[in-house]
Amino acid sequence: MYTTVTRLDFHDAFNKAGKNNPFSYEALDALYDYYKDDDVELDVIGLCREWTEYKNIKDYNSQNDTNYADTLAIILAMLGKKVTINLYTGGFLVLND
Repeated sequence: MYTTVTRLDFHDAFNKAGKNNPFSYEALDALYDYYKDDDVELDVIGLCREWTEYKNIKDYNSQNDTNYADTLAIILAMLGKKVTINLYTGGFLVLND
């Protein structure tokens, strides 16, 4: 049995997961937009493991021990690798390999 998940349902699923929700409201919107047209199961724990949110380039550098100057530099450095970067106002998400 399938059900259509609205943006509000998507946010609620993460809010019900408790304090372990690592995503901002804006990041959840970006994730919803990324998956909304796909026929996938909503797996909050899986999404939390698969995606990492970064507020800015400094946040990315500190968590990954890198020294990129901007988001474009990260994208260029990852060319040739299978990686998904989802940009949104206020930050960006990286799909972990």
